[in-house]
Amino acid sequence: MERESNGGSSAGAIESHVSFHKPIILNNKVRFSWTSAPLSKLFRDGKDYVELEYHQEVKLTYRIAYNQLCALFFPILHSAIQGKVYVQFEEIIPMESIQNWLEIRNCTSVSIVSQMSQSKVIQEVIEENKQPGIALLYGGGKDSLGALSIYSNMFPDEKINLLRIHWSRQSVTRHRSIFNQKVVTPLQEKIDINYLECSSTLHQNLINRKTAHHIGINFHHACCLPYYSQHHFRIVNYSYDSLEFFTKPSRGYLSLRPEKAKEMSRILHGLNIPTSIRNISFGIPSFSHFDIIKKDKRNLTAHTYMCEDTRERWCHNCRKCFCFALLCLESKIPSYESGIEYNRLFSMKGYFGNKVLDVLKLKNGDFSPVLAYSAQFSSFKHLLSNLEPKSLVQDEILTLEDGDKVEWLKNQYGQKFLITRQIWAKAVKLEDPLGHSQTIDYLRKIGIEIFDGENVRLRNEIISEYQFN
Repeated sequence: MERESNGGSSAGAIESHVSFHKPIILNNKVRFSWTSAPLSKLFRDGKDYVELEYHQEVKLTYRIAYNQLCALFFPILHSAIQGKVYVQFEEIIPMESIQNWLEIRNCTSVSIVSQMSQSKVIQEVIEENKQPGIALLYGGGKDSLGALSIYSNMFPDEKINLLRIHWSRQSVTRHRSIFNQKVVTPLQEKIDINYLECSSTLHQNLINRKTAHHIGINFHHACCLPYYSQHHFRIVNYSYDSLEFFTKPSRGYLSLRPEKAKEMSRILHGLNIPTSIRNISFGIPSFSHFDIIKKDKRNLTAHTYMCEDTRERWCHNCRKCFCFALLCLESKIPSYESGIEYNRLFSMKGYFGNKVLDVLKLKNGDFSPVLAYSAQFSSFKHLLSNLEPKSLVQDEILTLEDGDKVEWLKNQYGQKFLITRQIWAKAVKLEDPLGHSQTIDYLRKIGIEIFDGENVRLRNEIISEYQFN
């Protein structure tokens, strides 16, 4: 779960000070730096800065840069540094903007002290795009690809923009290269998309990349803020399905809920950016995204990109590769179509041999993070119940040996949970009160099942009752 409060706030006397320097804007880059020992200790030696680079033409301004700075660093200061944190800026920034970024992530331990100079941030005028269209924060996995399928089919006359952040801990350059080559280029042959991308050094420069997790979805909003400002997209959608069945405002990843999307929309409106932030995935259980992708007549399945390895498309040794492979096997998609090598995944050197085998040997059928995310365990079990190992062997999609491994997995964990593959109509309505009926009608039209009920009881990591009040 996200951390919404400062774990060190009870330390009382502990105080830290941060003086943020004026952002450096040069060509297509903006760099943030500071004077503060506690903040610098979170970063690698000589890497105590964050740089954002834009790969398409965009006008960078100080007004937007300071808002980016607040969005990126306030959650880190609040959650990763103990005690009270006092912040100074070199220029006077409108307190309304500062307060908005403090409040959206409940950064109660961060206070702004007197600003160091009397110069004010210039309110630059941005020449906006006259045809805003729809933008998708795009990771390339089943969630964002499912959203691309929905939006491009529901709004065929609107321009679709893909916004991509390259932040790999291993290599930003390599990750950008493989993503653009394996995902963007093939997609552009099937869908008319405008591609906008940004590279960030934040995760590479941090000592512990998990420090960046405190920012949540606002990391992506902050990186893309110059694109928002210039293009004035009608909708910016992020697709994040770890909300699966988190139906109450106090549960789950709070910064990803519809309530926070509305707050972000209000912040953008205050910056004269008339954009609506959305998360269409809120009402779509995890693996239902893959069902939506399969229904698309443009054959998008092979364009799914879930693995974060920078050396090849699929590393065959992580949970995301494992999940994608099982989804493809459920649909009897052979390796040459899916792009993932099942024999390699199920080998003793692959994810099955390295991780899953040890879980199966326990023979207890309990939840394990090796198999699935905690909120997706019921979905995982339902997926396994749909697999037909003997048929996969007969169709020469799996070898006999690998078919036996899938059979073993299914026997121990397979269990029907139909609700995990249905769209929650009430969640869709909560996420989009005005346009939900159009989304529901479209999903019904392509054959996706809709759940109109009020509540359901599921066993994920724990047994929970999920309901909409």
